[in-house]
Amino acid sequence: MDRPGALAWDPDLSHELYNLGHLYEAGVAHFQATGRRTLLDVCLQSAELVWRDFGDRRLRIAPGHQVIEMGLAKLHRVTGDPRWLELARIFLEARGPAGKEYSQQHLPITQQTTAVGHAVRANYMYAGMADVAALSGDAAYVAAIGKIWDNVAEKKLSLTGGVGPLQRGEAYGADYELPNACYNETCAAIALMMWNQRMFLFTGEARYLDVLERTCYNGFISGVALTGDRFFYPNPLAYDGSAKNNHDHAGRAPWFGCACCPPNLMRTLAALTGWFYAVRDASLYVNFYAPSEGAATVADTAVRLTQATDYPWDGRIRLTVSPARPVTFTLRLRIPGWAQGHPVPSDLYTYADDNRPAWTVRVGGQVVTPELESGYAVITREWQDGDIVELNLPMPVHTVRGHPKIEAVRGAVAFERGPVVYAVEGAVNRTNPADLLVTARTKARVQRQPDLLGDVVTLVLDEVAAPEATRHVTAIPYAVWNNRGLAPMAVWLKEKAQSISQEGAE
Repeated sequence: MDRPGALAWDPDLSHELYNLGHLYEAGVAHFQATGRRTLLDVCLQSAELVWRDFGDRRLRIAPGHQVIEMGLAKLHRVTGDPRWLELARIFLEARGPAGKEYSQQHLPITQQTTAVGHAVRANYMYAGMADVAALSGDAAYVAAIGKIWDNVAEKKLSLTGGVGPLQRGEAYGADYELPNACYNETCAAIALMMWNQRMFLFTGEARYLDVLERTCYNGFISGVALTGDRFFYPNPLAYDGSAKNNHDHAGRAPWFGCACCPPNLMRTLAALTGWFYAVRDASLYVNFYAPSEGAATVADTAVRLTQATDYPWDGRIRLTVSPARPVTFTLRLRIPGWAQGHPVPSDLYTYADDNRPAWTVRVGGQVVTPELESGYAVITREWQDGDIVELNLPMPVHTVRGHPKIEAVRGAVAFERGPVVYAVEGAVNRTNPADLLVTARTKARVQRQPDLLGDVVTLVLDEVAAPEATRHVTAIPYAVWNNRGLAPMAVWLKEKAQSISQEGAE
């Protein structure tokens, strides 16, 4: 018992409560998927033990690594037992008032206003706070979690949707401290997605899903190779081509000594489709676009919704609405921020171009002009079996600039199309992206390449200045970099002029 973490419920190095939190999440998922209580009953026996020690605030020890708060909220939802929600609150309120920022112990949680410390711990805690806020309606929780989210969206989010840029402590940095050689752990991206999904469920606002989508298509899925058997722990926005920055590996690794990221990535991929649709009152929300089929009960009627689309490469989405009987309800289609001219829900990043083609909606072949509410196109009507809704989200290539307070990207631009951020990799361009210069003559062309990197849309950047000559450069989706061997990579390219032309943007 003389080694660190050997004591039960050790607040720093012992991860019993963290492990139990993941167990509770697994037990609830297994129960919801199969209807069997085998694992759920094990979780409930464990929760009784935790309640015996911590219930009624008998012990005041904050978990060494947050996540049990989310697991307990799930147990509460599935069982209705108020003790599990109270236990989540007990663990959250055990933090502070004068501990380390690293573990979010520096202040009581309802007095915290900025994202600090170890990013995975932090984001799991913020997701747990969102759970308690939603389930209890506690105004102090609501105010605190809103302020912390604003701090991330306005000052601490990488363009790829990653967070936690500091390798030291795997931590959030100061406001606007967003280096290109960032850490941005895969688990931090996952926890950020979970936090944003809960914020949406709580508020019904699309801006949280805009951040979730950006993370999902970029800083999350970059964590796994196309072969599915090699992984990134950190997800930098620039790489020199040789550094062993992935836990002593150069490039993706087959496994890690601390192997949280690979299984976390796997279980999140499996859960994503559960976030596509949501129901509140007589509204059916369509949150994400992908070939899929969902079923829900809306206005006391079974409704099946089918999507046909090639998103994120193509912004045309065809939805078939199939209620069991004619029924009136509201269909809410998320109109992503990028389709409205805003890469993120703040001024942290902005589009440098003026290309703003309008999104359109057709119902039964007829153009409609729905109102936009909280980021959703709202269509209320009587729906009948087989009704067709066609949403078109044009996808021009955008050049992006960062806030002038982000020192690492001053005088640089990045490229994105739809929700996809692009990177230039030295693997095929035969030059170091750090040596390239975007000029006023640079044009971005869209090119679909079915045989490249699992079928992707690339950008061909014409008239890019390089040390030897002006040349063409191919940019690939950031998520698939390092699938062709080691090579330098960069998301942000140095800029010489203010205007960039575009072709083939649709």
